[in-house]
Amino acid sequence: HNSPPNPKEETQSFLQNTLRYPPTISNGIISALLSNGIPPSSLLSMVKSLAGRYEVGEDGGLVALAASVKKELEEKEGKARVKIWCLPSVGWSAAD
Repeated sequence: HNSPPNPKEETQSFLQNTLRYPPTISNGIISALLSNGIPPSSLLSMVKSLAGRYEVGEDGGLVALAASVKKELEEKEGKARVKIWCLPSVGWSAAD
């Protein structure tokens, strides 16, 4: 007999196959939700809620969560964030 689908695997499948998030980001999103008290049985519905009406480009917060997960993963990997200041060569003073 087929065992019922694992909620974590279902959620991972939705994130990767439907929304096209890479596995590392998908796992990070799932971990973030679980560590914030979302029970495994509610993972898929929570992710779908956060995804909003993704088919028409309306996000419900998942894009921000994915960006946060990506930033955290990059920091763990030791990738430095670079800030670039572009200043005009004339006509600018620190007092402005």
